[in-house]
Amino acid sequence: RAVLRVADRCEIILAMSGTMYRSDRKRIAFVSYDEAGNPEKPDVSYGRKQAVEEGAKWPIDVKWVEGSTLWETIEGEEVESPTSPAKELVRPHMLHGLVHHEGFVRELLARGVSHWLAHRQTNKRAQCIVVTASQDLAEIVCDDLRAQLRGVKVDLAISRDTSKRRRAVKRYRKRDLDLLVSVGMAYEGLDAPSTTHVICLRGYRSAPWLEQCADRATRIDPGNKFKDRAWIFLPGTEDLRASWDAIQAEQTLGVKSPSKECGL
Repeated sequence: RAVLRVADRCEIILAMSGTMYRSDRKRIAFVSYDEAGNPEKPDVSYGRKQAVEEGAKWPIDVKWVEGSTLWETIEGEEVESPTSPAKELVRPHMLHGLVHHEGFVRELLARGVSHWLAHRQTNKRAQCIVVTASQDLAEIVCDDLRAQLRGVKVDLAISRDTSKRRRAVKRYRKRDLDLLVSVGMAYEGLDAPSTTHVICLRGYRSAPWLEQCADRATRIDPGNKFKDRAWIFLPGTEDLRASWDAIQAEQTLGVKSPSKECGL
């Protein structure tokens, strides 16, 4: 509201936004919307393709982790199905169960963390963010990682404890933490250029959310010759794959092959 009072006196307004969508679905100031509530096309856009081509951000490599789950049909029959080919009506419920399934969560987490630890052998500055489906799961994951990763600094950032969350995020930004476990704080407003890996332990929400989540790891880390791309680990579902195809297509131009110094 304070900005709007000043804006009323301006002859020219240049409104800039990193994204045309918010995770809470609220409207962004100065953005025009159509009757359906969708943001209209901006006058000037600067997309992922241009950013990658000009070296303003690193490209992202996605690592898919497949899983299977047991679900019950209307007739009462139990069916085991992989993540990808689920029917349209059951897929959302199936994925919700999948990302809460202990075995699958541990598998996805283990693969992501192992890849990050291997990369840290070359890039000592590399940090990792784990995004979970709930605060309860975040606490469990954080406790498990603390117990397993000796010598690795792990902390939790969830809304259940605001003061601890702020301290954890501050420490992570200062590189006083190696790995941050969160639910929401990890994909909006967190600027930590040393982040190279994002491990997503939750189901599909929206393409803009997925892109914001992945972009926590695409920041340029000045002076770090060992970071030339980012990685995100995701459940291998059709919904996530379809959204990722659009993101991948946008960043294709200008993407270079991984450097040998990167190690992966």
